[in-house]
Amino acid sequence: MAKCIICNREFTPAVVQQLICDDCIKFYYYQQPRYMPVLESPRSTSAEACEEETGDWKEWGEDEEKVHLFKASDYVRHLHPIVDENLVAQAFGQAFDEAVTLFSHLRDSIFSSRGLLYKCQRHFVAKFNDLTRELSLAADEKRRIFGKSWRMFAAFSESGIEGSKPKTRFIKLADDVYMACQPDLYDFGRMYELKSYALMEPLQPDVELQIKLFGIAYPSDKLFAVGFSEDEKRYIHIQVVPVSHFQDPPMKELIEFGREHGQLSFIPLAEEEPAWWRRGEGENSEDEDW
Repeated sequence: MAKCIICNREFTPAVVQQLICDDCIKFYYYQQPRYMPVLESPRSTSAEACEEETGDWKEWGEDEEKVHLFKASDYVRHLHPIVDENLVAQAFGQAFDEAVTLFSHLRDSIFSSRGLLYKCQRHFVAKFNDLTRELSLAADEKRRIFGKSWRMFAAFSESGIEGSKPKTRFIKLADDVYMACQPDLYDFGRMYELKSYALMEPLQPDVELQIKLFGIAYPSDKLFAVGFSEDEKRYIHIQVVPVSHFQDPPMKELIEFGREHGQLSFIPLAEEEPAWWRRGEGENSEDEDW
């Protein structure tokens, strides 16, 4: 038996890695026009819970109200634009992120650590080659990159960092502005954002800002930045740096950015109030956890 990631009901999967039950597949993918729940409670994320709490299902149509939606990384790049654009480094980072997500997904299903590393490495190589197809990299350069990625996967597998890729959390900043937050890994009160390069001391401003923005969606969890440094002997060392939460989240700046640069979209499925609001009972709460 498996549990559906949408409705949380148990079902018998047709294939080993099926995550969505047949009823939800029919409901979300085969009905025309499509429907979506409108959430009133910030703690409701499943379709079943939304229907029970609100009983309100809106039909997607041309006159449906839209909101401004942006990713936390969009705001980071707005404040800290990339000056020296390195296409190879960007391709390496994107391929590595996808491979680490695969690693966390398959960690419990593959008992051989070496077999798991091989799967992740093959995924990395295929993705990297696809992203750099037009760059014409030399064979020696690719060999160096693939060797480094293998050592990074091996170091990560021995680091003790657990967790899996969480679902995207959509944070309601205003009635017409939402911010999407999805860190790399989440594990029982610990949120990790992985960077495929070495972290500096103090932490790079763009890295710190991105993790603090994720902290808005994870207000009671510990935040960590994870980096990979390589020494002169080409050994990979894992860096785990704790990051503190915002004391005063930049609400005004985020809302202004969302209205100016956000993409017009329908109200997200998983709608949540600003996460720092949930630390207390109200705006003037004196809860000691703030």
